[in-house]
Amino acid sequence: MEKVNGLYSNYVNSDTGKFTRSYHMSLGALGDSFYEYLIKSWLQSGKTDDQARAMYWEVSKAMREQMVLKSKSGLTYVAELRNGLPEHKMGHLACFSVGMFALQAVNEKTEQERVGSCFTTV
Repeated sequence: MEKVNGLYSNYVNSDTGKFTRSYHMSLGALGDSFYEYLIKSWLQSGKTDDQARAMYWEVSKAMREQMVLKSKSGLTYVAELRNGLPEHKMGHLACFSVGMFALQAVNEKTEQERVGSCFTTV
């Protein structure tokens, strides 16, 4: 699947099944469930779905780098991206992304240990 700056677009072309070039990314409406299902699919598979794992870990880094921002007053929020630039607003459904990031935090240590063991055994 094609990504832009490490993230997937919110829109899919119904004729081709491919992501459109709208370059709108969000953890709010239209995008929240897609990203949540990546980590949930990996966990529900007993951590054997390597494709879901790889997709989530790749996009989570891009989300943290590009979408998780701080306001001038120091509050953390999840911005939307349009054409690679942040829209400094947070949709109400993005509030649920904290649960997704919590699942990641709980499982990140074991994931880092797994990846680390791959490098030390090669």
